Parts: sequence; structure tokens; C-alpha cells
Amino acid sequence: MKTKRFFLIISILLIFFLILIIIKSAKKDYFKVSAEDILQTTLNSDNLFSIKELEKKQKSTNNILLIDLRNTSKYNEFHLQNSINISFRDILNRKSHRHFKKSNQDIILYSDKISESAKAWSILNQMGYRKLYILEIDGDNLNKSPDYKDSLNFQDEKFKYKFQPDTTIRLE
Repeated sequence: MKTKRFFLIISILLIFFLILIIIKSAKKDYFKVSAEDILQTTLNSDNLFSIKELEKKQKSTNNILLIDLRNTSKYNEFHLQNSINISFRDILNRKSHRHFKKSNQDIILYSDKISESAKAWSILNQMGYRKLYILEIDGDNLNKSPDYKDSLNFQDEKFKYKFQPDTTIRLE
């Protein structure tokens, strides 16, 4: 009786471990590109798309999918012309991937935080999507103006203050 119980417990444990091994080995790997390849692309800055390049590309072709990664309320306030809204937190949803999979277009990601765009680019790139770019746009300019052309008008930074050495400190 004890030996039957012992064999039953052992066989249940073996079946449990076998099921765990099968589940673990059957898990699909979502990342298709190695981290080294992604690192090389980012170091070469091949993934960045400037405002001027965007304007040229928009004039020459309609082969662009602009994706605004901000939340819906910010998107509704203002967004770049011909862009669609897929918030950063929804970037891994199946519904979002329909836009990527059916598109043979250049996918340009933008947000008011370039770090958010970079994270989304990295995730999508590792999942095997190609023709991905990050739009180099200043978040302050993106949120200020409802006019598309004004939002892309960047000026050189100017100092607001004149810096002078502190003359109240004496040398000893």
C-alpha cells in the first residue's frame, strides 16, 4: 500500500515537471532580432528621422505611417498631419500590430518624450518590424502650437541670462 502511494506521488511529480518543461519549451519568442543588432543600429543613428526628412518624404510620397505615441487626450488636442494614435502603453496590443503588419510603409514614431519613442522603436524592432524610425521632435514644440508648420519651426537656443563670475567671493 505504501509503495503504491509512493509510486503515485512520484509519477504525479514527474508528470507535473514534464508538463512544465513542455510549456516552457513551447513558449513563443517575441524578440526576433538580437540585442547586438539593435545596438549597432542605434549607435549608427540609422533609426532617426529629422523634421526636414519628414517634410521631403511627405512631399515626394505617401509611403509613411506616422504614429503618435502620446495618450488620446494629448493626441486630440494636437497631432501631426496624417498621424494615427497608438499610445505607448498599447504598443504591444494585437489591434495595434494590425497597423504595422499590413503596412509596407516607413513607420515613424513620435511622442513628446523622445525616450518613449526610443523604447517603442526598440520593442518593435526586436519583434522583427523593419523600416522603423524615430522622429526627432522637441516635445515642447509639439505641445505648443496647433499649427503643423509652426510646430516644426525650430529656432536656435538663446541664452536668457548673462552669466558673470561672482565677484563677492574673495580669494585668500
